[in-house]
Amino acid sequence: MKKNLYILLIIFLGSTAYSNAEVISGNVYDAVSGDVLSGATIRVEGTAYGAIADRNGKFTINLKNPKSNLTLIISMIGYETQKMQIDFNNDKIDVQIILKSQPLQTGEVVVSANKRVQAVQEVPISVSVIDKRQLDARGVSTLDRALEYVPGLEMNQDNVSIRGSSGFSFGIGSRAALLLDGNPLLSGDNGDMKFDALPMYNIDRIEIVKGAGSALYGSGALGGVVNLITEQPRDKADIRFRTYAGFYTKPRHEQWVFTDDLQHRSGLSGSFSQKLGKVGVLLSGGYYNDMGYRDYDNTYRTSMFGKINYDFTDRTNLSILLNGAFSDGSDWVYWNSLDSATRPPTDTDREVRINSDKFAVFGNLNHIFNSNFFVSARAGFYLTEYSNTLPTDDFEHRQSKAIALNSEIQANYSITSRSALTFGLNSTNTTVSSITYGDQRQDIYAAYIQNESKITQDFLMTLGVRADYEDFKTNESNGDLADGELVLSPKLGLAYNYSPILHFRASAGAGFRAPSVAERFSSVSFQGFEVLPNPQLKAEKSWSFEVGANYTVEFYDTPIYFDIAFFQNDLYDLIEPSFVSPTSATILFQNVTRAKIQGLEFATKSFIAGFLGLESSLTYMNPRNLANDEILNYRSEILWYNRLLIPYGDFELQADYRFKSRVKNIDPQLGILVRDADARVDMHVVDARLIYDMTNLTGQQLKLTMNISNVFDYYYTTMVGNLGITRMISLMLEAQF
Repeated sequence: MKKNLYILLIIFLGSTAYSNAEVISGNVYDAVSGDVLSGATIRVEGTAYGAIADRNGKFTINLKNPKSNLTLIISMIGYETQKMQIDFNNDKIDVQIILKSQPLQTGEVVVSANKRVQAVQEVPISVSVIDKRQLDARGVSTLDRALEYVPGLEMNQDNVSIRGSSGFSFGIGSRAALLLDGNPLLSGDNGDMKFDALPMYNIDRIEIVKGAGSALYGSGALGGVVNLITEQPRDKADIRFRTYAGFYTKPRHEQWVFTDDLQHRSGLSGSFSQKLGKVGVLLSGGYYNDMGYRDYDNTYRTSMFGKINYDFTDRTNLSILLNGAFSDGSDWVYWNSLDSATRPPTDTDREVRINSDKFAVFGNLNHIFNSNFFVSARAGFYLTEYSNTLPTDDFEHRQSKAIALNSEIQANYSITSRSALTFGLNSTNTTVSSITYGDQRQDIYAAYIQNESKITQDFLMTLGVRADYEDFKTNESNGDLADGELVLSPKLGLAYNYSPILHFRASAGAGFRAPSVAERFSSVSFQGFEVLPNPQLKAEKSWSFEVGANYTVEFYDTPIYFDIAFFQNDLYDLIEPSFVSPTSATILFQNVTRAKIQGLEFATKSFIAGFLGLESSLTYMNPRNLANDEILNYRSEILWYNRLLIPYGDFELQADYRFKSRVKNIDPQLGILVRDADARVDMHVVDARLIYDMTNLTGQQLKLTMNISNVFDYYYTTMVGNLGITRMISLMLEAQF
């Protein structure tokens, strides 16, 4: 009821007239060619005001009661982000903006660190950004493939580990929050990321916040935040499609060859976008087919996405998101043995399939009262449902349906020209109807507040805290529940701009994650494992600390960007899937681990002499289980990721090299069922692609890409008993009309 009153209040306020309006307008041009730049984004720093340059490169921003001086942040994919100071001395200001081409993105604009628009150098915590160019070049169709290249991030099968925060837990209980345009998208039952449920074809960028983010985002942000920002509808009708097809090469080891046919992978995506007056529409869909590089490991997927924007006035707008994904896949768990690493265990029922449906609807309403105060309200639901095709009376039948309702109201208020306040209320209400987990309800209510103060012109301090209360109800009678819990998550951040090319940052923040329904109430058997319920689970908690700096230096007219960070994560009551005894394959999720992770992350990027782009990041971690003073299970100590770009005319050669050190420790009891569980090596994977822009040849916006994943067909495991992706060669065609 309160949520509805909030929304009605905002709609009412949004319909009111405003006065004292002033206007910023202008044009955006390419620095070399002088061509107008359509699609450039112009934002007023620290406010909700902004615009997108139209087909003629023009933009207009109407402001109410603006400050005497403002900062514009101008960004566009493929160009260097710029900041421009605006001093108001009349009612209308016209500016001409010149953007320089920038093949390697630096100086990104982010919204995830503090829930408002900021230049990345001004946030007190490490943030990585994947832009659309990288997503398109790699032909990414699922989120996990995109995250593999992020500095300090490790994919442990279905678990996302940011700076060692996660190990392996069968994909259950993500320690990184997942957002789609700021809306939460972790499943209500497993609390996991559904990698195939995201509209990757329509993602403008992905922002990854490293370190505890619970002070703003609550449960799930114990290790960090992954926020996917979708594209905006285009000014004129825009039709795009992408199709790709490829195949996995035959394994070098004869005993791994399981078919005479080439296993192929293919996909087709298409989208339509246009803005007409006050209404903007973006619609897309796709179909994907992956036969897999292992026997009994194929998947068929369809997806759809819609975004509808409506501008009530210059200050009030509504955005509605609709997202759906549907899949049918094999129930692969682990290999038969290292000798037959591409085959499942011999007693596997190959007729069993997993059907999974995901559907989400979100509404975001924004109202700007004036340049100092704006409010956003979000509401929506995320439905996930899965089941295998075994009869419902089979003891290995698995089924669950979950609906997670989310509502939030957030306000941003500039108290003075040097102080910005962010505060809000949030509720997440989850209901689960499941054969596997029973019928459950989980409610989390929260309030948060954060203040960013400029102590001096170059020194910014952030103080904030969030209070979350979890309440759990169950219809099951398998043990007493842990009591409801109130958790406080404070944060402190410091950012100091020593000079335009040298920036320092420091932060400390608390994180927490409430146990998922699956962790508390799993009662299931699969592939020889049995999982038991544990209703007594408590919330995980963490403290994250970081000190870092970024520096840009010019060497023979070539800018080189450096970033370094020292971090420490203290983790308490970590929930881990633990074996009940050394001789059984029975698993119980328990609060068992007190851990400390210390490390260093270094990154650099440059575009040398205008023809060679280089990016490199090195993360060294010491992830220790303090109970036994050993390395935490399923963590690599060294991550080294590299990227190379060589543009030449209409062609561009790109290559990625990823190294992960061998995981030292695993649960030894996995060897009870998984043969050759100790078969683990360092990972050395090279991906390469050749991109041909055919626009000059055809007069039409066409792009042809040859992709080779795992060029040298290097064999490694992504998790115990799971062979990593072998070499795959594909062709991809993209067109825009």
